[in-house]
Amino acid sequence: MEAIGLTLSRGDGEQSMWFSIKLGQTLKIGRKKNSDFVITHAGVSNVHCEIALIEDEKGSRRRLVAYDTSSNGTGIRQLSQVWSRVKKRSPEEEPTLLLDGAELLLPLCLKASRPKEEEDAEGTDHRIKLSVELSLPELNDAGQPITLKSLRNQAPPAPPSPPPLPPPPPADNSPKKPVKTTQPVASSSRPGTLGNPKQRAAPLQKNEPDPPPPPSSPPLCSSMNFVISNFGFFKTFTLRTCTF
Repeated sequence: MEAIGLTLSRGDGEQSMWFSIKLGQTLKIGRKKNSDFVITHAGVSNVHCEIALIEDEKGSRRRLVAYDTSSNGTGIRQLSQVWSRVKKRSPEEEPTLLLDGAELLLPLCLKASRPKEEEDAEGTDHRIKLSVELSLPELNDAGQPITLKSLRNQAPPAPPSPPPLPPPPPADNSPKKPVKTTQPVASSSRPGTLGNPKQRAAPLQKNEPDPPPPPSSPPLCSSMNFVISNFGFFKTFTLRTCTF
């Protein structure tokens, strides 16, 4: 993030201001009139503390931090109910992170020479408490900050409702003719097609007439001559035999 919104509000409700802090910019809080957030309190220093948006050494992470620049300290309370001291600006230690919802206490320590200025006769603590509320770096159309808390609590938008279904067609009450149904014939894959790629198609047979029978072999014939005598007459006969 190159900038972030920040709202500082006093606990007594007397003062509240919104700021847009850019990367590398510093917000000064103190009694001095040219401070960004002026607090007219005897225990607050001229520049009591500073808030800055910085980046780490690698430049990949931005952090909102607080620095103590006072003589009697600045307290901070966040994530727990225990007050701790805000660190001073030093290159040897990490600065104090400033989280959303944190509280700052100005001053942290009461001086013994001026106890009545910070506490009244009833012992009520009149030190200044500042609440920190983070937001987007730009205001909305109504001129109000868009807080990070409201973004976290914002429910996700509901999915769009599906379009309405079309009305059903009107019922047809006219008499209907019977529909003839045919029994499907199971198809078998022909040999040689994709159904049985491993089989070959049988050759088609043409309707040709039967071939004539082979010619019969000629019959085998043999002849024999006979001589017959009848009362002094002689006659010759020939006997012919054939085998088929």
